[in-house]
Amino acid sequence: MICWIVKSRWLLLVILLSSLPASLSPKTVIAQTAPFLLSPYYREKAINQYFPNHGGIDFQIYYEQVLASANGTVDQVQWYNDNCHQHNTNSSCGYGLHTIVRHDNGYRTIYAHLSTAAFSIGTTGIALNSGQVLGTSGNTGWSTGPHLHFEVRNPSDQPTDPFNPNLWKDGQWASPSRPIPEPVNGGEILVDDSTTSSGGFSKGGGGGFQNPCTGDCQGWTSAAIGINDHMYHTLADGGSIISQWAKWSPPGIQTGGAIYEVFVHVPNDNATTWQAPYVISHANGTSAGVVDQYGLNNQWVSIGAYQMNPGHYVWTHDASGEVYNQHCSATYCKLGVDAVKFVRRGTIYLPDIRCNNDGWSSQLVLRNNGGGYARTVVRFLRSDGSIACTSQPTLFAHQSIALSCGDSQVASAVVDSSQDLSAVVLQEHTNPYTLDAYAGVITARQDIHIPIVQKNNSGWCSDLYVYNPNPQNATATFDFTPAPGKGTPYTYAYAIAAGGQLRLNTGPLWQLGNLFVGSVRVSSSLPLAVASTQYKGTTQLMELSSTQPLAARLYGPLIQNNNSGWQSGVTLRTPGGGLSMYASFQTSYNGGVCAPVSPLWDNPQIVYPAPPSSNWCNPTPNAIFSSSSGMVASVNQLQGTLNATTYEAIAAPAPSASIPKVQRDAYWLDGFVIMNGNGTAVNLTVRLYNSNGTLNSTPVNNQSLGAYQSLTVLGQIPYGFNGSALVTASLPVAVVANAYRPGAGSGDVIGSYPAIHR
Repeated sequence: MICWIVKSRWLLLVILLSSLPASLSPKTVIAQTAPFLLSPYYREKAINQYFPNHGGIDFQIYYEQVLASANGTVDQVQWYNDNCHQHNTNSSCGYGLHTIVRHDNGYRTIYAHLSTAAFSIGTTGIALNSGQVLGTSGNTGWSTGPHLHFEVRNPSDQPTDPFNPNLWKDGQWASPSRPIPEPVNGGEILVDDSTTSSGGFSKGGGGGFQNPCTGDCQGWTSAAIGINDHMYHTLADGGSIISQWAKWSPPGIQTGGAIYEVFVHVPNDNATTWQAPYVISHANGTSAGVVDQYGLNNQWVSIGAYQMNPGHYVWTHDASGEVYNQHCSATYCKLGVDAVKFVRRGTIYLPDIRCNNDGWSSQLVLRNNGGGYARTVVRFLRSDGSIACTSQPTLFAHQSIALSCGDSQVASAVVDSSQDLSAVVLQEHTNPYTLDAYAGVITARQDIHIPIVQKNNSGWCSDLYVYNPNPQNATATFDFTPAPGKGTPYTYAYAIAAGGQLRLNTGPLWQLGNLFVGSVRVSSSLPLAVASTQYKGTTQLMELSSTQPLAARLYGPLIQNNNSGWQSGVTLRTPGGGLSMYASFQTSYNGGVCAPVSPLWDNPQIVYPAPPSSNWCNPTPNAIFSSSSGMVASVNQLQGTLNATTYEAIAAPAPSASIPKVQRDAYWLDGFVIMNGNGTAVNLTVRLYNSNGTLNSTPVNNQSLGAYQSLTVLGQIPYGFNGSALVTASLPVAVVANAYRPGAGSGDVIGSYPAIHR
C-alpha cells in the first residue's frame, strides 16, 4: 500500500521532516539564473541564490513535481505546525508541509512548502531512489509564493551549502526540481459527477459503498460549479466513521494493465477540507492519501500514475480526521467532489517481435528519458492480442534495460510508462548471423506511407507488420503503388483484431504480379502502428518502423558512397504514391555541397551515382531531401550481397535525441551520426549513461558543429561501455544510430534506426 498527500496541482511522492531548528524567514522567490548545474542530469528552473541566514535554496517552480535528490530513506513526513497549513505570515508555520530524506552518508535533505505529499503524515523508513517523485511544490507554511525550499543538513544537523561540489557529484545527486514530463501520448477518460454526462460516477451514505443514491441525498448537496457546472459536497467529519462516499469507475480501461495518471478536479467553492481522503484501486493493490482542497481554486490535482485494469476505481469519503482548531474552527469543513480524469501515460508500440521465428529473435531495449523514475508495464502480445509475456520494470532516470519474451507465438509488444521512454528492437538471426533494428512507434496514425515494398526483386521480398492498439477491431486498407514497369497496382482490406497484429507477406499476393517494386499506403478508421521489412532469405534483413510523418524536407544523417563496400540507395513516396525524386541536394560530412542529384529513382537498389569528378562527395556524406509536398523516405544501406540495413529519413529534427542502446566491447561497436541541417553552427553536448542511469565518467568531446556538417560518435565511446546516449544541441539536429557487430556472420552487420527526437 502506497500512501500520499496532495495539496495542490500535481501529485508527488514527498518525504517529510520533523521539526527542524532552522533559522527561517519568509521567502518571495526571485528568478535568477543558476551559476552552474546542480547535477549533470538536468537543466534547471530559475533559482535564487543561497543565503547564509536562509539555510537552503529556493527553486522557482510553480506547483511542479519534486524529486528525491539521492538514494535514501523517508525520515519523516509532517506539517511543521498543525495550526497553520496554507501560506501564512506567522513564522511559527515554518516549512509547512515538508519531507525529510535521510541518506547513507549521514546527510539529510529537506523539501519544504509542499502542496502535495505521496506518503501519509508520519511515514518513515521507506526506501527511495534518486529521482523518485516526492510531492509537489507549493505555498504552505511561512511562504509568500509557490516554490520549493531545498535544504541539505550534515550529520551534525547543521545546514550546509546545497551547492557543495562534494555533494553534487555525477552519479550521486540529482536535482530536486526537475518536473516529470507530460504524457507522451494516449487517451483521456473523464468521469464527471453528473450522471447525465458520465455513467462512471456513484455516491451514497454508509461504509462499503452502501446505500447508493442519486441527486441531493444521503447528506450530499449539489452546486452549479465545477466541470460541466455541477458538483456535490458534504460535511467532512473529524472522526473515522464513513458516513458519505463517492466513487469514480472509468469506462474503457483496457485489459493488460496500462499506466494511467489520475487527476482530481477541485472546484473553487464548497471544497474547504485540507485533508480530503482518496483511495485508488489499481493492479498492484491500493494507494491512499489526502488532498488539501482548501487552497485550491478550480484546479486539477494529480494523485499519481497507476497500472489499471477494468474494474479499478477511485473513491473518497467524509472521514477526514481533521482537527477543528484551524480554518474549520467555527464550522465543519466541506468535502467537495467533482470530476476525475484518467490520462494514459507514455506508450510505445513495437509491431514486430519474434522468438525463434524462422531463426529470428527480438531484443527490446528501453531507455528512460525523463527526470524521475518510470513505472513501466511491458506486454508482449500474440497476433490475436492475447498476452504472451509481461514485465513491469522500474527504470530510473537515464537507465536502460533489455527485455525479451520466450513465447514462440509472440508477435508484437506495447510499453506503457509513467515517463517519456525511447525504445529500439534488435532483430537477430543466429545462423547465419544477421542483424537489423527499428525504433519503437510513439504515435499510431490512421494514414501511413511506406516508401519501399518488394516482391521477388532479385530475391528481395517484404513483410508488413500492422499492430492495432485499439479496443475495437480495425480494418486496414493497403494501397500498393508500383514504380513504372515494376508491378501491378493493388488495393485490399484486412481485418485486425483488437490489440492484435497482422503480418502481411507480399509473396502470396499474386495480384501484385511476378515482380513488384513500389510503395504502399496503409489507412484505417482507427490509429495503427506499422513496421515493414525487406528481406532476402535469412541472410539479409532491412526493417523500418513508420515513426516519421509526411514532410516536405527530410534529413539523412548517414549516406554511404562506397564506404568499405557499403552503398546507399534512397526511395521516396509522396501522398500520390509511387517512387519519385523531387528537388534534392546532398551535402558532405564537412558541410560542403556535392553535385545535385535529381533523377527518377524507380529501383530501390540504385545507389548514388558514381562520382563524376574528383570533387564528388566523400564516402560518408549526409543528405537533405526537399519537395513541394510531403513525403517519406527510406535510406537503404547495402554491402553488396553480404549485409543490409535501412532507416527512415528524419522528418522532425529536435534539440534533444536519445539513443537507447550504445555498447562497445568484444562483440559490439555501436555508434551514431549527428547531422546539423541548419544554415548556422550548433553547439552540441553528448552524454553517455551507464545502463544503471549514472553518467559515464569518460567524457565525449562537446563541440560546435558547423552548418550542414555531420559528426560521427564512435571512437570516443570507451571500451567496455554498455548503456545509452543523450544528444542535446542549441538548434534542432538529426541523429541516426547504428547497432554494429563488426565481423559477425558474413561481414560487418549493422542495424540502423533514427534516434528518438524530442
